[in-house]
Parts: sequence; C-alpha cells; structure tokens
Amino acid sequence: MKQVLMLAAVLMVLLQASSAISIEIPSSVTYVLQAEKLGESRSQVIDRLADSARDWIVLDVSCDASEDGRWSAEETRRIKSRHEGRKVLAYLSIGEAEAYRKYWQPEWDADRHGKPDTQAPAWLVAPSRGWKGNYKVRYWHQAWQRMVLDELGRIIEQGFDGVYLDIVDGFEFFEYELSTNSWISNRVNPETGRSYRQDMVGWVIRLATDARKRNKDFLIVPQNGAQLLADQNYINTVDAIGIEDLYTDGERRQSGQHVRQMTRLLNKMKKTGKPVLVIEYARKKSLQRLISKKAIQNGYVLLITDRKLETLGVSRPRKSITILPR
Repeated sequence: MKQVLMLAAVLMVLLQASSAISIEIPSSVTYVLQAEKLGESRSQVIDRLADSARDWIVLDVSCDASEDGRWSAEETRRIKSRHEGRKVLAYLSIGEAEAYRKYWQPEWDADRHGKPDTQAPAWLVAPSRGWKGNYKVRYWHQAWQRMVLDELGRIIEQGFDGVYLDIVDGFEFFEYELSTNSWISNRVNPETGRSYRQDMVGWVIRLATDARKRNKDFLIVPQNGAQLLADQNYINTVDAIGIEDLYTDGERRQSGQHVRQMTRLLNKMKKTGKPVLVIEYARKKSLQRLISKKAIQNGYVLLITDRKLETLGVSRPRKSITILPR
C-alpha cells in the first residue's frame, strides 16, 4: 500500500509539472531570430524590443546567434520592463541539430559537406533541406534529449518566460516513405514501438515537465506540427501553438483543403482558451488583407513578418488590418 501511495504521489507531481498554466491570450506578438538587425548597438536593440508594445516576444537565445552574444537575465528583464505582462520566449529547436550551437562538435561533420561523419552520435541523421548547418535527429534518443534539456536549463537561467519549440513537426521526416514517394501517418517507430508522433508528444511532455520543476509558470509553445493536437495530453501540456504559412505559401494562397484541415486541428487548441499564433510571410498587399481577415474571423493572433525574421513585423489583427509595404 505504501508503494502504491508513493507512486500516486510521483504521478501527481509529474502531471502538475507537465500541465499548461492559465495565461492571458496575447493581442500581439513578434518573432525575431536576428535581433542584431534591429539596431546599431546591443543597447538600441534592447530598447527597440522593450518599446515595441508586443505582448509576447520570441527571440533566439543570443542577440547575434553567437555563444558570447547570449542574452543576460538583466537584459531579458529590461526587454520585459516597459510593457506590463509581457512574456519573452526563447527559440529552441527540439527536432533538428544546429551546427552553430554550443553543443555541436566539429568532428560530427568534419568536411562540412552536410552529411554526418562516422564520429557523429547515433541520434544525428541527415542534413535538413534548405537550411545549411541544420541536421535531422532521432529526437527520441536519450542523449539528444539530455543535451537539449541542458540548453533548457541555461534558457531558464537567462530569465526567459518560456520556450518556442521549433521542428516539433520533425516526425514528418520519418513518416515519409521514399520507395513509394508517400506519407504514412502515425507510422510506427521500430526503435520504440510507438508512432513517431507519439515519440514527439512524449518528448514535449518530458521537456515541459523538466522546465516546470524549475519554474512552474514556464510557457511551452510549439511551432507547427498541428497534427499532434489530436492528442489530448499534448493539448493539456502546451500553453499555445504557433503555426506558419496557414493561409499563404510564399506569395500564393494555400489550398482550401490545407486551410480547412489545419483550422480543424487548431480550433481544438482554441476551444481550450489557449492562443493560436499565426505567422505569415506574404508581401503582397492583397494576400495580407486576406490573411488579416481570416485571422480575425478565427480569433487567432497574427504576425505578418519577413521570412528571415530580422524585423518586428506587424501584429495588430484585433484592432485593425495593417498592410506591410511590399
């Protein structure tokens, strides 16, 4: 009986640690991964972010992507200080490795040809198409997860209010079947016996549990991978979701089928009272009007910005439709 009670207590702690917190839905956001572009000096960058009036700000852990350029706890405090209730989230890739991060070892790809070498760890898989220096990973491997959790600890020490998780849709890479040129939804991972999607859900829950042991109010916001919203445990764990290219793909409209399918999934999140953040990159004024109209209709928080993520963009869909210059 004593062992049963102890197990129940442990499960309760884990449940509380992984559960999302009650938060106020932001009316505006910005997403900047090249913050050094915002000013001529670091001080100017901080001032511009602080004065931006955005409720949520997503930043790289570093002002200029270098290890020496990491934000200090005092700097994140300054960025938050001029806007009541502001949250500053750190960008964190959990489904791809990045060769410019502290954890990267040169011998993993010594000749820099984009493919992992024999000295690379077992979790490193293949180069990411279109993103030089990024590599697909077996995100369910313990060694990879421990390394990311170490980075998470540093993020918490920097004073961030949460993390904005990228490559949560990394399961799609493993669902693709090259021999038939087709996708296999909920494909089973032979290494774990679970689907690749379940492995990603488990990874996000583990990360959330670890973070909230250190800071119970820490926000967990995944980007993309909306298919995971079919899992109620996942919805219960995360605090919001970011989705790119919902209505447009470059300078073209997304298909009606794509928008309807994604909207059905995203509304599972919205029904819980949690924010849906839509990030769009279209520059055509006609597309921006369409995006703004659709976002208002669906009650989503919209950001229209540049693909390189080096500007503040525009995020005022609840008040007015604002068109960025082409």
